[in-house]
Amino acid sequence: ISETEAKLTSTVIGLEVDLRSLPVVEVPRRAMRTVLGNLVDNAIEAMSLGGGTLSISADADDRFAYVRVSDTGCGLDEESLTRIFEPFYSTKSPSGSGKLSRGLGLAVAHGILKVLRGSIIVNSSVGAGTEFEVRLPLRDDAGDTSEVFRLSPDAIG
Repeated sequence: ISETEAKLTSTVIGLEVDLRSLPVVEVPRRAMRTVLGNLVDNAIEAMSLGGGTLSISADADDRFAYVRVSDTGCGLDEESLTRIFEPFYSTKSPSGSGKLSRGLGLAVAHGILKVLRGSIIVNSSVGAGTEFEVRLPLRDDAGDTSEVFRLSPDAIG
């Protein structure tokens, strides 16, 4: 979170985290940090001009844990929603933040979640923001867990 907090200080963005109802989900540490890092970075970039709120929440049912990363940023148009997980597709213009975007973050996140037998969906409206929902299986069959990231309320803090 400290790296995220540093990014939040350059723009006025509020951070809301609610992981109270999340069970412990064991997934490879680097994989989960990559997925969540990409989602958080994209949310912050979507709010870089006007600020807003970044929310991270979670819940679960008997088969899956759900982690939602949402922002109140610029949102995505219909074309972007159909292409957002394609490698090299980016909604960021080169003149925007001055940062080079290769359009790989969400494609990588999608691929990682597929290997972990999870999934990711996106809901968005132009001008209203975007929500990504990550779904992870609760069973211990998510690949190599020799170095696991215990995705739980204690992991954020």
